Amino acid sequence: MPLQQLPVISLRADRDALGSCIREASQETGFFYLTDHGISTDQVSKAFEMTDALFSDRSPEAMEEKLRTQDRINNSGYTALMHEKLDPTKNTAGDLKESFYVKKFASGQPQQPLPSSLQSQADELGLFFESCRLVSLRVLEGFALALGLSHDYFAPHHHAELDRLRLIHYPPAPVTSPDSNGSIRAGSHSDYGSCTLLFQKDVGGLQVDLTNGHGGHWIDVPPKPGCIVVNVADAMEFWSASRFKSTQHRVAMPQNESQTSSRYSIAYFCQPDENARLEPLKEDWRSEIDKTKFASLLHKEGITGGEYLQARLAATY
Repeated sequence: MPLQQLPVISLRADRDALGSCIREASQETGFFYLTDHGISTDQVSKAFEMTDALFSDRSPEAMEEKLRTQDRINNSGYTALMHEKLDPTKNTAGDLKESFYVKKFASGQPQQPLPSSLQSQADELGLFFESCRLVSLRVLEGFALALGLSHDYFAPHHHAELDRLRLIHYPPAPVTSPDSNGSIRAGSHSDYGSCTLLFQKDVGGLQVDLTNGHGGHWIDVPPKPGCIVVNVADAMEFWSASRFKSTQHRVAMPQNESQTSSRYSIAYFCQPDENARLEPLKEDWRSEIDKTKFASLLHKEGITGGEYLQARLAATY
């Protein structure tokens, strides 16, 4: 019987149990719910309040302020509705969402222009970024243990240089047939880095393709109280010589009336450092990796985290 829901993994588990659970999830689905992660409900709620305040003000002044923060070279700031197109095979103008990318703070200070609604709560924003960073490092420990490596194998290559916290708003939309070829809230894609942490509020829509593009067995991943959705991303799939799966996922158009209102989510993208070498863990990795996804890397012994990220961003915007 096909899997219909993701596994739930506790971050409080001992190392052996954590490695075993993450190994199974990363090999089978590439996605799992993470519980007992240490980020309080209150902190998550405040992050969503900031997200709501950022996108609910549609005045010309607020929109202009957001647009001035755009910095595609450094992958930070505002991205407008339909500016991003995650699935180039879809005949659409772009994804029905807008977002704001936040870089790592330095000495408690933001390293980019912030709209006034975020600037007024910069301390809270920086603390939330740091909380996500710490959880991502624990997930990386779990990945290392799952591969039979030292628990600190991946962490030294992740200093959050390229990590981004992404505040996301999907505007209200009508109920749409799942078989429709029309607009999509976020097209089918896999993420770029080592792992992603996703916080969902109360409106569903996230779907994961358990066939990873080979038949379209999509399952819903609804919000689960107290849980973060975690997924393996492409750099980790390459690094692990495809022992782990970076799985296709999307945000579908509303399938019922409960999903037609604004949808908010917050993603933390954990990326390898600029100069981190992504060297696959097996000598015969070329016979193991997904040749569609990594065809351009077949001639390389390794690639840096920065090189890989820039190549993927160039294909998206």
